[in-house]
Amino acid sequence: MRKKIIWKKSLAFCLILCLLLSTLSGCSFEKEEQQSEALIALEGAVNYYKTQNNLNNWEELVALCAANQADGIGIGWSFLNLPKTPKVNEYASSYIGVILSDTIKGEGDPISLAKKLSETQNEESGSFDSIYINQHVWAMITLNVAISKDGYDYDKAVSYLLSYQAEDGGFAYGQNLAEGNVDLTGIACIALAPYYEKHKKDPTMKKIIQFFKDKQLETGGFENGDVENPCTIAAAIWGLSAFEQPLPATDEGLTPFEALVAFQNEDGSFRMKKDGEHKFDNLATRQSTIALCDIVNDINTYLLLASDAETYRIEHISGPAITLTIDYPEGSGQQDVHGPFTIEEGSTVLDAIVLYGKITETPIEHKSGNLKSINGFSEEPSEPIETPNDPPKNSVGWNFTVNDQIPENNAKNTVLKEGDLLTWTFIPSSPLEAQEEENTTVQ
Repeated sequence: MRKKIIWKKSLAFCLILCLLLSTLSGCSFEKEEQQSEALIALEGAVNYYKTQNNLNNWEELVALCAANQADGIGIGWSFLNLPKTPKVNEYASSYIGVILSDTIKGEGDPISLAKKLSETQNEESGSFDSIYINQHVWAMITLNVAISKDGYDYDKAVSYLLSYQAEDGGFAYGQNLAEGNVDLTGIACIALAPYYEKHKKDPTMKKIIQFFKDKQLETGGFENGDVENPCTIAAAIWGLSAFEQPLPATDEGLTPFEALVAFQNEDGSFRMKKDGEHKFDNLATRQSTIALCDIVNDINTYLLLASDAETYRIEHISGPAITLTIDYPEGSGQQDVHGPFTIEEGSTVLDAIVLYGKITETPIEHKSGNLKSINGFSEEPSEPIETPNDPPKNSVGWNFTVNDQIPENNAKNTVLKEGDLLTWTFIPSSPLEAQEEENTTVQ
């Protein structure tokens, strides 16, 4: 009798497993089919730009740069008339056009400009613009691409952005509102992507994903102001791809992709209205092209640019040469670090250790300008730093000196120069055996 029960349970398990594998296989096939169709639409958009031979906006540079990552599509910049780099104005969003244009074209000094943008962040609220939340979002996206989330107080910027989340899960242009905006929510997801990686199970994040599903039309698309348009559909695709979510389908199987290509003209460009004259619209074409790149590359375009920019930045660092020392606790089994290290111009003590972690793939944790751990060794400071300008204090955990002296400012505000000796020393507050046991648990 027992053998029969075990046999039945095993058979049931096998059937469930087969059904699950079949479902996953079907989802994978559908995704590949959608990517193939999106590639055809993307080729049409790229051919349109090749035919016109004239670019007018930085978003077109972003779109074609991402299209270069797609299989079978190559863009030669030499035959295209590239748009002039725009000028920075009082709005935070103006920086992204300048920084991304210079980054893609290999001109100017986008990193220095990004650092100037980071300095405009309000230390108390974390905001880049206290009036327009979309300006704050674009500032976050810009900095994430140019100098990564480690280049500013990302945690405070996230907290400020989340204060604009509406009751329905989307993001609104004002605080404490009931209904979110699809366009704003789409770009907010790009800014929140690094945060989402560690907070996927957070109800706040789940509400955002549900927001897109709730706002989807029967056509598979999205609307803004009661009007379905390709820009809003594209923004939804941006947001979903930033959170690595599959495109939602209606009961009839229509997704945002089908809704988007319904606006594509015969020449590969996009129009703003679905019906009527098939007239080229610049905004619709460039934003739709970026959305197609998201689908084909299976990654949000701005996150792709951020990854590429990070790799390029690390490979081409040519700033001051310092000496970096990391003293692990005695008997830890970790080899101390001591040797020359090249940093970016204007780097702080915190910038230097974060850069070391990226280059050597050493886990580095920090929050609000304070170093939390190196390679798993961590300890909460006994006297936490209350404000960004507080001088460093001797405490358990990681302490630093510059040229064997304790600087007047903390790690976030102590700038390094050529020839400096930066030393990080770990001071445990408990027996080493307890610390080693904690590290084993962490790993």
